Amino acid sequence: MERRASVGLLSVLFFGIAMLYVPILVLIGYSFNASPLVNVWGGFSTAWYRQLLHNRQLLEAALLSLEVAVAASTGAIVLGTLAAISLVRFARFPGRTSARPRRAPSSRSRCRSSPRRSSPAGCCASRSRSMTW
Repeated sequence: MERRASVGLLSVLFFGIAMLYVPILVLIGYSFNASPLVNVWGGFSTAWYRQLLHNRQLLEAALLSLEVAVAASTGAIVLGTLAAISLVRFARFPGRTSARPRRAPSSRSRCRSSPRRSSPAGCCASRSRSMTW
């Protein structure tokens, strides 16, 4: 059976998203203001962006931030790929249980009505042996 979200829940969701993104959109709109005063609209202009592109220190800082972001994301991709390969290929190694995602026990996973209660795991035979309680 498919559950549908209520109108109230959706309205709270859209209100929360609007509270996050509307101020950003307003700032983007005001960034094209020709007036040096923030609260006075002086017409549409891109003069501030022209000045921004001629500021050498700001461009160097942006380039350094971009280089750091590329290096950090590349390192994360390499480490994540190596961790995934080690989890798939090697059955046992120190620290495997700390790298494995954990599942919360559900009421169905205990197999209360199962006749196999005398098994070593204390539950269904279909459950993984490595899962501990």
